[in-house]
Amino acid sequence: DDQQRKRFGIGLTDTRDDQQRERFHPFSPGTHMDWQHPQPGKRDWYEDYNTEWGLKLGKDCCAPDSVSFHYIKKSSMVRHIHALLTTCQQD
Repeated sequence: DDQQRKRFGIGLTDTRDDQQRERFHPFSPGTHMDWQHPQPGKRDWYEDYNTEWGLKLGKDCCAPDSVSFHYIKKSSMVRHIHALLTTCQQD
């Protein structure tokens, strides 16, 4: 938990790219592309987890050099990664 992390002097590292897009993802690329903030009065663990730096939505959600996506089946990974990379804005 956060208190234990602070107690032992363990800091957080911002692993986002220079446009503040995430590189490590708990969901599949499509889920990140479509994710929306919860309705007023509702809580969402993903939004709560990202209070430190905030979330970017849609095409800005994921860095082109993303490192990992979790909860994605191997057979879908190539299709999802290709779709994500071809819809990212090019620098």
